[in-house]
Amino acid sequence: MRRNSNKYFLMILLIAGVCFSYVYTRMQCVDMDYQISKLNNKIQKISLKTKELKAKKARNLSPKKLRSFAKKNKLKEPSRKQIIILK
Repeated sequence: MRRNSNKYFLMILLIAGVCFSYVYTRMQCVDMDYQISKLNNKIQKISLKTKELKAKKARNLSPKKLRSFAKKNKLKEPSRKQIIILK
């Protein structure tokens, strides 16, 4: 009789261990999904910020903007002697 109760106890312990492992694994999967979702949101925000910065750079490097910047800072175009072409 005692031998049978030990078998049942071990069987219940094994089933409990498997159940615990399953629940723990599922919790880890949910946590990973949450982290992935957070990272995807960060990536989207950074991509949007990158696009905004590229647009701002393009606006600032436009000829009209550069001319106004040069005029504001009293810059003039270089003479031919001052221009050096690098190859």
